Amino acid sequence: MLGHEVLSLIATYMGAQDTQALVPHLQSRFLPTLLLAVMFGVLATAERLFSRAEWTFAHVMPSPDGLTAPGRPVYTMQYMEWGINVPIMLILSGYCTLGRPLREVSRPLIVTNIYVILCWVATATESAFLKWLLIGISFAMYGWASYDMLNWCAAYERAAPMLGHFGGRFLLLQKCSCPHRDTPRGS
Repeated sequence: MLGHEVLSLIATYMGAQDTQALVPHLQSRFLPTLLLAVMFGVLATAERLFSRAEWTFAHVMPSPDGLTAPGRPVYTMQYMEWGINVPIMLILSGYCTLGRPLREVSRPLIVTNIYVILCWVATATESAFLKWLLIGISFAMYGWASYDMLNWCAAYERAAPMLGHFGGRFLLLQKCSCPHRDTPRGS
């Protein structure tokens, strides 16, 4: 996957230079491919480090409350990878795909990174009260970030042209998934 994205990045960069000179307000076609290549590179590096016994950044989760199984491993490397790749995915979905401005994308991006860090801290704390407080705060922040992301979708729906009774994307999906609907009966 990483090799494919790197080759696609090079091809996109070479092909988009002439087009972007003709249309200066065209958003970059280079950015999504670059972000995907970085994301796959980070993921491949994290998975490579996971496979090496001497590189396991892990600790044993304490069980101060008696509700969680004692001795469960917490892989810190996974949280580090999420801290890099989740913002990339939010930029890809919010900015590159839905065309939302970066100021709209930044709040859920920051909130998401904070609640991921809080969840990691909750796995390391030895206080049952603090653990569940952090988990509760994380769920509230998840709801807040999700609400903002739903607003991206609603803004996109308002701005997208309507192509049929149910909207353009539904009509396009219907045509792609049911091509026989466009052919006359008996042919």
